Amino acid sequence: MTWVALLCPECAAELPAMPQLRVHTCPSCNRSWTLWGEDGWRALPRFAVRPRDAHTVPGEAWRWWPIWEVGLDASALSGRGAELPPRLLLPAIGVSRLSLLLRSARNLSRARPEFETAEEAAALGPRERLSAEIGPEDAYVLAETLALRLVDAWPTDEQIDTIEIPLTRARLLDWPVVARAGEWVDLVAGLTLPAVPLPPSNAQFDGREAVPRVR
Repeated sequence: MTWVALLCPECAAELPAMPQLRVHTCPSCNRSWTLWGEDGWRALPRFAVRPRDAHTVPGEAWRWWPIWEVGLDASALSGRGAELPPRLLLPAIGVSRLSLLLRSARNLSRARPEFETAEEAAALGPRERLSAEIGPEDAYVLAETLALRLVDAWPTDEQIDTIEIPLTRARLLDWPVVARAGEWVDLVAGLTLPAVPLPPSNAQFDGREAVPRVR
């Protein structure tokens, strides 16, 4: 076992030191990193989702939840499996209860996000990107579990032991949400999300610890 310092590879600032995190976002340069086997830190690009005007209220303060988008090639499946959506969307925070996580993911996966252009992102200015409790490997595992629950009466008992879910790329999204009446509401589909506490600002974490990396 070796130890990896919780320092941003880009700017050497301290990364958030919370044991449940799998994606660490630098409070200084706002880049996100994950440990990748023996390669150490790997940068994770993030893609901003555009909020829809129908779900926004002037003056509200938005937050940006980390959401994993995992692609799915439903055309490779037969029968009712072909009804699966082309992408699965999984919240990357608030994962203490698997049932709530999968229920939120099921609802989010029906949304059709549109992505910000570079001009729109520049107009909004810098945003605080939250660290995430789910890394890319866990996102694939959860996406496979979710796919097996999305279509009623599929797969059959005969298929369950042999079926392979044709997942494609995974990428981390910045998803706009807002707090209303003690609940989190997403600003893309207007869905109510689990009332999980968000981490405090990344800048409040003391990142001088280190995390182990198994060879």
